[in-house]
Amino acid sequence: MRSWLCSLALGFAVVLGGCLNPSNLDYALGDRPEASCPGHWHVTLGIYLPAEDGEPKRVDFAAPLAADGVHAYYDFEHSQRRGAPLFAEDFHMHQSGEERNSTWIGASQLHLEWPGKCVSFGDALHRLEVDVSDGGIALHGGHEQVPGQSGTFPGPPASPLAFHFQTKVRDCVWEWTAVHWDDLADRPISDGESYLVVLGNYTTAEIEVMMHEIHVPTSRAETFSDNEGTLTRTGCFP
Repeated sequence: MRSWLCSLALGFAVVLGGCLNPSNLDYALGDRPEASCPGHWHVTLGIYLPAEDGEPKRVDFAAPLAADGVHAYYDFEHSQRRGAPLFAEDFHMHQSGEERNSTWIGASQLHLEWPGKCVSFGDALHRLEVDVSDGGIALHGGHEQVPGQSGTFPGPPASPLAFHFQTKVRDCVWEWTAVHWDDLADRPISDGESYLVVLGNYTTAEIEVMMHEIHVPTSRAETFSDNEGTLTRTGCFP
């Protein structure tokens, strides 16, 4: 009964594992003091598409290579070597150098490093050569190097398309929220957030596994480990 009431009252504003207070959702989606985009922020991203066997397959940003055939395509240091053409100081990924932090987070973390320049979630995906709409997902550019990772993947009604993001709903409290594409497309992304895009019909438990696979951004962590593949979050990220 409680979950039914939550769904009825909040519609799309349901947090996995509980009901999100409407005022918290407004806080998460609305303008907040940090929306001025002061520079050098970090967010993490996971996009899942159905593989041939129907199992979810995460879009691989590490596999595509720049034109030299050696360095990562989606890497700011090498984007000028005929890598990702839309990377710039205000938005990019680091898969080499000190800012990579580790091999496993480098291919999922997005960097915003131009003070005063905000980047919307829709623009961020476009610059990763991923175009999303309520009708589906289209991947091009570097994704064409990865089998099964390029082309147009139809969304509803052929296949469900879900969007989730983990943001600060109040000081020191971060929660995953299910939202519509229209809620995120033009919304400026903020420091410390995580995003999940899922195409396909999956259970709540399967989606929770995907959420777990999206690493905490470095803005919310103080220690890193390539061996364990996890970030250790310490203290309270206000």
